[in-house]
Amino acid sequence: MSKKTKREYTHGVMSEVYKGTEIVISVTRTGENNWTSRAEYAVPGKAGVRLEPEATYATEEEARRAALQAAIESIDRGRVSRGKY
Repeated sequence: MSKKTKREYTHGVMSEVYKGTEIVISVTRTGENNWTSRAEYAVPGKAGVRLEPEATYATEEEARRAALQAAIESIDRGRVSRGKY
C-alpha cells in the first residue's frame, strides 16, 4: 500500500488513511469462531461508501486485510475514472 499515513486500532475498529481518504474498518467475531469485516469511507460531495466482503475469515487479521483491500480497490477505481491515478 502506498501513501498510507495513519493506522489506529481500537476494539475491532481500525482507521487508516489511503491516498488522502480515511478508511474505517470494523471486524466482528461470529458465533462460529469466524470473522467478518466491513470498510467505510467518505467520497467528497457524495454519500459514503460501505463495503462488506461476503466471506468469513479464520482470523481477525485476514478479515481486516480483506476489507482494507476492498476499500483500496474501490478508491483506486474511483480515482482512475476521474483520471487521478
